[in-house]
Amino acid sequence: MGAPHSARMRGVNEHTYAVLVDANSEDGDFVCECEDTTCFKTIQLTLREYAALRPRSEDQPLLAPEHERRAVDA
Repeated sequence: MGAPHSARMRGVNEHTYAVLVDANSEDGDFVCECEDTTCFKTIQLTLREYAALRPRSEDQPLLAPEHERRAVDA
């Protein structure tokens, strides 16, 4: 079976970050890394903000603001 949805979305975000860096962009839209396979909410971050989050562990996904409470409740 493939990687969990969260890991796949993290891969999407890493690719998005690389493309935005190559394009000399200052910010971009990244996808929520929650486990809901129907979620494609976006989070707008500067590339500096995303770069600061990159070292996070696998159990700390990038979540849309409305998904942060669910992660705490779980």
